Amino acid sequence: MQHSKSHHWVPQFYLRHWTDGDGRLVSFVHDSDRNFTGNPTPRFVVCEDHLYTVFTSDENHIYGEESIFKTVDQDGAVALDAALGPDWKNLSPELTEKLFRFIYLLAARHPSVRDGFIRNESTIFAGVRADLEAAGMHEYAARFFGELPKYFETTRDRATLSMLLIAAFDRFAYKKIFFDSPRIFLETKDRAVLLTSDHPFTSAPTIGDEAAIHYFPLSPQRGLLLSRDENKLKFIQGLGFDALVSFANLLTVLFANKCVYSNIRMNDALILEHLGGAYRYDREQFSEIVARAFSKELTLGLIGQ
Repeated sequence: MQHSKSHHWVPQFYLRHWTDGDGRLVSFVHDSDRNFTGNPTPRFVVCEDHLYTVFTSDENHIYGEESIFKTVDQDGAVALDAALGPDWKNLSPELTEKLFRFIYLLAARHPSVRDGFIRNESTIFAGVRADLEAAGMHEYAARFFGELPKYFETTRDRATLSMLLIAAFDRFAYKKIFFDSPRIFLETKDRAVLLTSDHPFTSAPTIGDEAAIHYFPLSPQRGLLLSRDENKLKFIQGLGFDALVSFANLLTVLFANKCVYSNIRMNDALILEHLGGAYRYDREQFSEIVARAFSKELTLGLIGQ
């Protein structure tokens, strides 16, 4: 069986909604100390060789792209097409589930998740081992952690395995976020453009916060804001169209890792200034920039501005 090598953590079918007539994206990139713009195609962005491949010492490698994400993306493509259709606010339960799982896994399958496992492997494994021993499974813990490095020899492979296990077996986290949460359906038509990024599903302040604001741009014309904190959503919706669009786009820009994508040129300096700001700004700085969007001092994505 031929296995794919280049793995996209944001699928090409999703990014194509932001391409121009030539099939290219308008990209805004913050890479180390260098900011620049470009016009790549979806094929060559947000991808990494063997991102979801786990290499084993006995060469029975685990191919997560084919075994997990191929089906997730096929289901996601069908559901996204429906979400961009005329009845997008009333999807069937089956399509809704496929769409929400696809969106959630865009965060769970991101390279930063793997990198987090790499950085914290000793702490994570110590916790798991302590739990097993507390349950009286001392021999199993000793055997498991003795054998694990023999089959998965590198920290990178063990981290990738952990990421794949979350994607394959976590069937509850996305339901807690999406199901029964109040939501705002954002539709811009020809008045504004919604941005996307290399980390398109955003959660402020964090994905695990009970009162978090979750946002996902479905296309340049449609987006979805959710939160279990209904008062927050009512406040944001009451700000009016301009502030709502600017806030949604600001979330995309702030929580992008390195790249923001659009289908048209817009305020390059403003995007590049705040790109990835959620990882650099302290709480006060973050609140100040959001307040500027709420007050319409900062506008982002509005046509003609």
